[in-house]
Amino acid sequence: GQQQCSVNEVYKYCGGCDQYCNKPPVSCTADCRPGCYCRVGFKRSFLGGICIPNSICPAPQDSDSSLDENAGKGFGPVTGKIPMIKILFTHVYHLKHPYFRRFC
Repeated sequence: GQQQCSVNEVYKYCGGCDQYCNKPPVSCTADCRPGCYCRVGFKRSFLGGICIPNSICPAPQDSDSSLDENAGKGFGPVTGKIPMIKILFTHVYHLKHPYFRRFC
């Protein structure tokens, strides 16, 4: 049956990918997966985070691109607590994601 989604999310049988506050917009329509996605006018606060209104999203940070290349390797710019939190959520997302694909 249809999965129960969180606040500001909607279930899609063929969703692409969510947009994130801390990343530039991406287009990924070829990737079709069922699951919960942010409603129109909302973006994920960070990987594995909640959907928040676009109007309160912080602007993408320049340091994110170099961090993403090395996420999970322990390298990259660590300018505060946010990058380390982002790496943690990247790991959590990858641990949960195969489970999500198998059982939806």
